[in-house]
Amino acid sequence: MASIDGGRTGMRNQSSIADLIVKGAIALVTAAFFIGAYLQFRVSFWLALIAALSIYITLLMLHALMRRSERVDALVSEVTRLEDEISRLKPQEETPPARGRQRSAAAARPPAPPPQAPGGSTFDIKSTPPFERAPAQQGRGVAPAGAPPPVPSAPSAPSAPAAVAQPPEPPPVLSPWPDASGASDSSMHDYWAFRPTKPTLPETSQGRRKDVPLTDAEREADLDAVQGMIKRLADEVSLGADASTSAPSQESIARASVEALNTTAHTMRAAAASKTPAAPAARERNAPPAMPPPIAPAHARLSSLAAALAAGRVDVFVDPIVGLADHHVHHYEATVFPRDERGVALPIAAHDRQLVRTGLLPLLDGARLKHAAQVCRSFAHERQKYCMLAAASGESLATDRFLDELANAYREREALAGELVLTFTQADVRAFGGTEWSSLTDMRDLGFRFGLDEVTDLNYEFTALRAAGFAFIKIDAQALMQGLPASGGVVPAADVCRFFSELGLMVIAVRIDSEMTRTKVVASGVSLGEGPLFGPPQMLAADGLAGRGIAAA
Repeated sequence: MASIDGGRTGMRNQSSIADLIVKGAIALVTAAFFIGAYLQFRVSFWLALIAALSIYITLLMLHALMRRSERVDALVSEVTRLEDEISRLKPQEETPPARGRQRSAAAARPPAPPPQAPGGSTFDIKSTPPFERAPAQQGRGVAPAGAPPPVPSAPSAPSAPAAVAQPPEPPPVLSPWPDASGASDSSMHDYWAFRPTKPTLPETSQGRRKDVPLTDAEREADLDAVQGMIKRLADEVSLGADASTSAPSQESIARASVEALNTTAHTMRAAAASKTPAAPAARERNAPPAMPPPIAPAHARLSSLAAALAAGRVDVFVDPIVGLADHHVHHYEATVFPRDERGVALPIAAHDRQLVRTGLLPLLDGARLKHAAQVCRSFAHERQKYCMLAAASGESLATDRFLDELANAYREREALAGELVLTFTQADVRAFGGTEWSSLTDMRDLGFRFGLDEVTDLNYEFTALRAAGFAFIKIDAQALMQGLPASGGVVPAADVCRFFSELGLMVIAVRIDSEMTRTKVVASGVSLGEGPLFGPPQMLAADGLAGRGIAAA
């Protein structure tokens, strides 16, 4: 006992040491998560601390649940071991007399050559339950024609006193017996080996039932097959039944036949009904081919845009972004308008929804990029420092042509990274995938900055956008005055500007069309604005894109 107690004490000490190691590992993982969130991902200190504590508590709870499960398993195994020891130590008082009486009863029976069991021991064939006499009764289900039915042997007289003298033995545990077979005393192990499989209809009738209507001869053949199946099933039931069990009545056989015939008739009617729509299908095949759909105005517009972009027929405009307090131009936004063959400008929005997944967005963004880079080069020659905003789409970030054009423009002038700002809509940024974010990360590492356009709510992680390189937020002036919706309700304009200012994002109020709107926007804390109040967009000449003329205007 001392050695057992010592072993248990050593196991308990090892378990406590392992528990301390696991808790230490959990603490290290939590500390690593806190340091990575706070330093690498630039999450606020308290938010990173709360997240780290949540992970630490969750891991501790999981560890406690696992330890509890291990203790429960150990207790269950210990209880099982103790029950086995108690059952072995319990005195066996009734077994020896019973065995003696069994031997005396066996001696009283007439001698017979005992068969050998599989393990090599002998057993009495009369004391064995019927379901264990598989070799002796295996041929009952397949008896040859003309053979008399097997008659169960009556129990011998000497076995009755033995059954009274000895205590009743526990009944053998029988497996569930199939009721439909009717064979209640055949071998369970050999039953499914010799029983014939359930007959089915011919495969030809089953395969053609869905394709071609059955003829009268085929229907009669199917009916004969069904009746034969019912007869074979009835014969099988009568053969498998015990001698003391009466044969199935003619009424049950007739009822089964009627049900089978009804099922077959229903199947035939369903197959015939499924072939009725064949005539309309044939008429449809013989009908003349349908005419192609008419060309919609949207198709003509897309075709004109594609032709203009391919030929380079675009007009370049710049829209000033003015300081609302000092009335000075701080930045510009470049826009392009394609022209058709007659020179008429094709109206197009900065972020046109109709061009999504048409292949035209990368072409349009490439044209904006090309002309914006030319304007930036003109500003650099005139020693003027302005940022040039240009609209782009997430589809372009996943297109090699647009990325190649951007890379070529950057190689020509590396200063373009600090002058060009690509703007994306909030809906477009929400749909960014791994490819788009990877392209933005590479551009941010080169020094490019980005803007978020068409901001409609605050239900987004703007801290992550700031870390990804976003520096400007463009909000409609009227929507800003009404407040932006958030998870906790509508946020007033002043709080919206204060929120973005704390994150380091510059707010630009767009579509300012009156002095009253400008006054309200300034009162809310917005410093930059854009709109018709500051003049229409200025068209640039195609020769040099002089920055001096832009600044003078």
